Amino acid sequence: MRKSPSRLSTPTSLKRLAAVAALCLSALAILLSVPLVSDFLVDRLQIYPEIAPSELLAQTGGQRAAIVILSAGRRTYAPEYGGETVDALSLERIRYGAYLARKTDLPVLVTGGLGDAKSPSLAELLAATLSQDYGIRSQWLEHGSTNTAENAIFSSRILKQEGISRIVLVTHAWHLERARAAFMANGMSVIPAPTAFYRPVRRSFLERLIPSIAAFRMSGYAVHESLGIAWYAFRYGY
Repeated sequence: MRKSPSRLSTPTSLKRLAAVAALCLSALAILLSVPLVSDFLVDRLQIYPEIAPSELLAQTGGQRAAIVILSAGRRTYAPEYGGETVDALSLERIRYGAYLARKTDLPVLVTGGLGDAKSPSLAELLAATLSQDYGIRSQWLEHGSTNTAENAIFSSRILKQEGISRIVLVTHAWHLERARAAFMANGMSVIPAPTAFYRPVRRSFLERLIPSIAAFRMSGYAVHESLGIAWYAFRYGY
């Protein structure tokens, strides 16, 4: 009995479609792994320059203000620390926040949730690291948020109750555009305090065309931020 041509063509079409999709994804992954591409994607997000502590003091002079340190993530398996601890991104933010706190004597708020009965919140992990490793006490902990938008919503509520509407916002240079917009939308006057700037290593043009894991990682951050900015504009209006 002769089989229907449509039944024969459907599996073949699906295989071809899957092959094309796999090829496109592979090409995209290779493209995002090219340092020249990752350099461009990240650099367009780093729109705020570094700021000196003396300039921070000048901008906050006479006004009640606070340093706000945004969490990033955690290391769930850290037996050398007796449990969980902050991840590398959070640690970079903590270090700079502690540096600014020492230079300015401004109080510190740490923000980040995602805790439960068995795990501390990100804010608790940040506060513990600030205290134990840098000798800085966190004045406020916001541990109900699950993303940057909620960091801003919940942290702003806490600070407004304390009569504070001006903050020094500490986060990665490539994350600051989205974070600043979120806090400003919640009534905060924001002094950007970017850290961990990404700058490409000096190399020849040809070397910048060779794919690398490091470039792919930075492209991932950049794509995530760009999509986040677009989503926040649609979801929250900023």
